[in-house]
Amino acid sequence: MIQFYIFAIFLLVSSPSVVITDKADLQQPGRSEHKAS
Repeated sequence: MIQFYIFAIFLLVSSPSVVITDKADLQQPGRSEHKAS
């Protein structure tokens, strides 16, 4: 149970951060181009 609880917290914390970074890349074409290359 404890491991599942930690895993659930990890998903809740990591998911929003991924969405935020994706939006930041879309707002800054320079970063997206750098990632592509």
